[in-house]
Amino acid sequence: MGWKKLLVCLALIAGASAHAEPPALVEQALQTMDAVSIDDWFFTETTVTGEATTVKRHDPTRPEGQRWTLVSVDGREPTDEEREKAAREQAPAEEDDAEEEDEGEIRAMIDTESLTLIEETAAHATYRFRPVAEDEDDAKLFDHVDATLRVSKADAYVESLEMRSREPFSPGFGVKVKEFAMALTFAPVGSDAIVLPETVRIRMAGRAFLVKKIDETVVVTYSDYRRSAD
Repeated sequence: MGWKKLLVCLALIAGASAHAEPPALVEQALQTMDAVSIDDWFFTETTVTGEATTVKRHDPTRPEGQRWTLVSVDGREPTDEEREKAAREQAPAEEDDAEEEDEGEIRAMIDTESLTLIEETAAHATYRFRPVAEDEDDAKLFDHVDATLRVSKADAYVESLEMRSREPFSPGFGVKVKEFAMALTFAPVGSDAIVLPETVRIRMAGRAFLVKKIDETVVVTYSDYRRSAD
């Protein structure tokens, strides 16, 4: 699962965002993020959950639906069944990525009218913003989170985007969320200082129907970037 698919799951893109222009520094940073697609790069994706650690390798030169190779599961060679499952999951994942790319990714998650500067240092500026919800389910979540965007002042790129629940809440019948947090980080890669995803961390804790405990943390790390043309 790529970082964009995680965004689709937990911070879905809106079809109609606000028309206000963002601050100049934020606009520069968003342009930096828009300029590069992770799909054009070789990279390694390591996903750690409470159940397993999986490592996959992305090859942009291969046909769609065949770009991901499952490298290891919990440090061992994948079984045939695990490889087959990973292969079956590729096509819908890449279709979702393509759809999200058309939508605008990070930029479309931000209601530009709500951007408020809350901290500024010599190195970065941090803004609070209201996330844009695509549907009612997203709105129920976003009503209970504080969202921040941190921007590098020197190089004008998004360093991180975070969402964190303010208090326990119920997004739907029978479900009580005690804690929700999502953090995306980005960093320059290579001598050209192109900015690409670094980590995605998602935390969810709560209870469903007073019986089932929800306690999940997913951490995805991206490494070993290499241009497809190299």
